[in-house]
Amino acid sequence: MTMNNKTKICKKLFNLLSEQASKVVIFAGAGISFNSPSSLPLANEVKTAILDALCDESNEIPLKSFYYQHRNEIDINRILMESMFDIILTRSHEFTNQRLFCIVKDIFSKGKPNNNHLFLSRLIKAGCRIITTNFDVLIEEALNRSREPAKEILHIHGSVKEPQSIITILRQVGQGLPREMAEMLQAALKDKILIFIGWRDEDIDVTSLLFSSRIKKIYWIDHNEEDKQELLYYDSIYTPPNLVDKLIQKFTGIKYVGNVDKLIYDLWQKLWQDDPLQNGKRNIDLKNVICELSEIDEYGKYFIFLEILERVDNEKKTLTLELINTIEERVRAKPESRTKLNKSICAELYCKKSVCSRIAGNYEEAIISAQEGLSILDNRKDITWIVELKNDLASAYNDWGIAVREQGDPKDALQKQHKAIDTFKENLNLIDRFLNMAIMQTQPKLSRLHLLDKAQVLTNMGSTYLELHQTAELLSAPGHIANEYLESANRSYEKGIYVHEALKEREGMSEEIGYYNDLKLSDLYNNIANSLSSASQIKEANEYYKKCFDLKKELGDIRGQKRVIYDYDHFITQLRNVPEMIYNEIISDKDILDIAFIEMPVSSSYLLHYKFDLTTLDIEG
Repeated sequence: MTMNNKTKICKKLFNLLSEQASKVVIFAGAGISFNSPSSLPLANEVKTAILDALCDESNEIPLKSFYYQHRNEIDINRILMESMFDIILTRSHEFTNQRLFCIVKDIFSKGKPNNNHLFLSRLIKAGCRIITTNFDVLIEEALNRSREPAKEILHIHGSVKEPQSIITILRQVGQGLPREMAEMLQAALKDKILIFIGWRDEDIDVTSLLFSSRIKKIYWIDHNEEDKQELLYYDSIYTPPNLVDKLIQKFTGIKYVGNVDKLIYDLWQKLWQDDPLQNGKRNIDLKNVICELSEIDEYGKYFIFLEILERVDNEKKTLTLELINTIEERVRAKPESRTKLNKSICAELYCKKSVCSRIAGNYEEAIISAQEGLSILDNRKDITWIVELKNDLASAYNDWGIAVREQGDPKDALQKQHKAIDTFKENLNLIDRFLNMAIMQTQPKLSRLHLLDKAQVLTNMGSTYLELHQTAELLSAPGHIANEYLESANRSYEKGIYVHEALKEREGMSEEIGYYNDLKLSDLYNNIANSLSSASQIKEANEYYKKCFDLKKELGDIRGQKRVIYDYDHFITQLRNVPEMIYNEIISDKDILDIAFIEMPVSSSYLLHYKFDLTTLDIEG
């Protein structure tokens, strides 16, 4: 009698769990807590609840009508749940770490263990190790019911029993797992057989580590409500569409696509000769989340929603610009718009409008927005926003120059790019003035922030000089002029590196500033590599791409790694023959990072607010 696929996988897993349990690690995801009586929400259900709460009826800004008008265009699959929580924590003054943790705890502390948790608790008794990305502790509760001694379950994203563990992971979205946790995960997987249940490949911080782990074999149980009962072996997957299939190929694994509940039911009976509980009706409760988030002030809700929208909007940022214009009208209409609070609100609004307009190719609007933002600021106090808006203004001129050059008008491009350089120089003079004041007044935190600003401006100016070099060559300018632009680009980059390196040597620098400094240094390496590539200095370009990639990998900057992979791929395609010095590490990681998902923010609002708050503290203190 021919066995069907469910019977085949059930037999394989039965033999494995009954004979080699101590060699097995179960990797459990959110799907195991879906069924009743647990009924915990999946990520998309939480994300929808957050958006509903931000768009409640009490909001004076017509956010709700905007949301429901464009709901089908807002793809919540394009943003991580953790990113939404991070945005809330960053953008709302009401939300302390503790308050946000209370919301997360409220979501993931409800419910009781279901069959999946009881199943895993029995496997723990048999000798299996459990790793989970879940915040809930329902597996532990299932163990307690059986009066078994507590066993360590590795919660790699933290648990509701440890507030700081969750806050840490929420604040490190896109930065990879904390080093200690990454080492614990890889140690737990070494030479083990890994079974995935209820988990998808959406956690890029985990997936990238899986590829570099010494796993013996993989079994992937992929839930399918229709119970397809499809069994795929590693050598039958020819064109892997996702990271799951790539992992299965790498570790000679097996993938089963079918109804997980039915499979666990059959396995339960074979392993223990009794019946699991019947699943009841699922009932999730997110009312408290909506209630808590509804208390955020008007502009807090707006900027949280806008930050989310930036990340899920299309490449032209059409929806984001529409919402920015709606808010701009609201701000203009308020009589207190000249207060300190609203000055900050306006400045950020103009920053976002300038950046999004530039991305959409509307350069004149980008320039006007940056200029309007600068017109409301005080040159003696609002240094953080002034530097940011001047950078936006200069970048708009540079990008406009690139656009008209590509349209066949290099002469106009040259004029626009010179305006960009003049603006960057104005910015550097302004920063130097404030930097000298900070040094004289012995404000070390403030001076570090100004140095970071200076390094960023030097980096952007170097890139603009590089564009000027290309424009000059198109105009058939004398060779020495084109070379002067190239030399100016390199000088700007060298000065930027010097500032970053000097900051690294300073004592007493906070962890946040140190991380950001390294992040921007790696971006500068990438810019230098692009510059060297354009100048056909292949060997030197390759070295800087490698330096950039290594530093971003060390920092866990997944977004940055994806960007440098894109630039490196472009670099490779420009070469007729790939030289021997090309590093295999970058090529191998490219396969993973190309498929891996993580949203790419338009602006670094977290750092802007961090700098703004710290600047205010130092000035007032």
